[in-house]
Amino acid sequence: MEVYISGAAHTPSAPNEMYRQVKNFYADLPEKDAANAIKLAAWTHAEFVRIHPFTDGNGRTSRLIMN
Repeated sequence: MEVYISGAAHTPSAPNEMYRQVKNFYADLPEKDAANAIKLAAWTHAEFVRIHPFTDGNGRTSRLIMN
């Protein structure tokens, strides 16, 4: 099932791309600069929401990961 974000210009990736994108997201986390917590939190939130792997709860999940 493809996900559409009402009122947004961004279209999330196709479901068959989600696994690869989420896997890459978690693989990239250790390479990010943890010394700059604000920058890391912003990247984490923006990147997870961009991938948009769920039909609902992406914002809540990204804030949980960000914290």
